[in-house]
Formats: sequence, C-alpha cells, structure tokens
Amino acid sequence: MWYRMLLLCSLLLAMPLLIMRAGYFLATSTQQNVSRQAVSTCTVQRRFTVYDNTHYSGIDLEQYGLIKSNILEEDTASKQAIVAGKTPDKTLFKQRIAQNDKNSGPLVIDFEDLYLTGTSTTAQHHFQILVQLAQWAHEAASGKIIGFYGLLNNTNAKYISLARQLVRYEDAFFPSLYTFSSDRTQWHQHLMQDVHLAQKIAPGKPVYPYIWPQYHEHTPQALQYIDASYWLFQLDELHQYTDGAVIWSSTKPNGNNGWVSATAQFMKSISTC
Repeated sequence: MWYRMLLLCSLLLAMPLLIMRAGYFLATSTQQNVSRQAVSTCTVQRRFTVYDNTHYSGIDLEQYGLIKSNILEEDTASKQAIVAGKTPDKTLFKQRIAQNDKNSGPLVIDFEDLYLTGTSTTAQHHFQILVQLAQWAHEAASGKIIGFYGLLNNTNAKYISLARQLVRYEDAFFPSLYTFSSDRTQWHQHLMQDVHLAQKIAPGKPVYPYIWPQYHEHTPQALQYIDASYWLFQLDELHQYTDGAVIWSSTKPNGNNGWVSATAQFMKSISTC
C-alpha cells in the first residue's frame, strides 16, 4: 500500500512540470503554424504592378516602386492608311517602336481608329491590322509585354469572337479607366465591366487599366486634380480586382502633389511582404 502512496505523490509532484512542458510545446506549435501561414500569404500574394506613363515635369514615381512604361500613339501616316482601308507601313511602324520603346515596362499601342466597332466589314479590317501590328511589335520589341490601349472597353459585344482570336497576340489588356465624375460607385461599375469583359474574352489574361490623376477633359470638372482619398480609392480597387495599373498624364507641369503622396502611401502598403 505504501508504494502506491509513494507513486501517487511522485505523480502529483511531477504534474506542474508536465503541464509547463505541454504548454511550451503547444505555444511553439501555434507560433510555427502562424509563421507558416504568414509565409504562405506572402508567397501566394498576387503580384500587383504599377506602371508610370506620366509626362508631368518634376515628378519621380520610380522612387516609390513604379516602373516606366512605353506608349506608341497613332501617327498621321498610319491614320491615313487605316482610313483608306490599308495597313500602316511596316518599316515606319518598327522605326517608331525603336524611337518610343525606351523604358523597361510594357509597350502599349494606342491606335484608337482600330477599335472593334462599326460594321462587320470595318471590324474585320481593324482586326486584321491589329494582328499585324501586334506581330510587328513583338518582332521589334522582343520580350516586352505588348497590348492595345482602350481596345478592351471599346469592343462591341458582337465582335467578342474577334477579340478572342486577337488575344493570342496580346500579352495583357490595357483598358481606359479615366475619371469622369466624383461618383465612386460609377467608377467601380466601369472597373467591374472591364474586369468581367476581360474574363469573358480571355480568362487569366492580365488587366492593367490606364488611370489619370485628373478628371477627363470632357467633364464639368475637366482637368481638375482628383482628391487624394478618391485617388487612393481607385488604387485600392484596382489592387483588389486587377493585376496592376498604368498612370498616365499629359505633358504639363504637375499642379497637385496630393495624388503623388497617395500613390507613395499605396505603394508602401502593398510592399510589406
């Protein structure tokens, strides 16, 4: 009987030590799981890239992590050829790419006379030229992300089949998502229309909307700067629903630094991992 009492006393004396050790292992295991989850979150976090296609003087957005991009705008000779039902000159097109493709970011082709709209004959003609231009662009700027400005949200629903054929020559979509009013709900709706259309045409194809820190010219608030909170709202929305953005501006001095500070704040917030 006495040895049972001795065994019971030994167990009672050892109990606190066993509880401490169990608590230690539980805490250590929990901490490791939290660490793994944090690493996993940072690892699987979707990449979000902001490109700088601004032309404001005295503004350096690269210091905040933006990447300079390139845009090739439609020239007079190409416009005349398209209107005449012809394809722009290959040599001249490639020469202009060499002149404009100076930055490490994407090369975006801005030929707004080639949207997939109008009659079926016109849309088919535009499609054929778009394919040719994309092929030439890939040849002249090998390795670059190639896409068309504004084409996604200027494609008539009846020409979705043409858009689906074209995506094999496009690396990403670059819709225009400029600001026409202070109505955030309306801006969000336009964003979602672009996102849903991109998914309908080519699921998984990156979407980089063009945004501008000023209101569009054809609005009551024409060329006024968007306030910092609205600008930050747009960046946050894009971060949630798209793969990145391209910030554009005209060649004028910057008249407001609120959007610059908001951009810096946003870039810092997405680089925490």
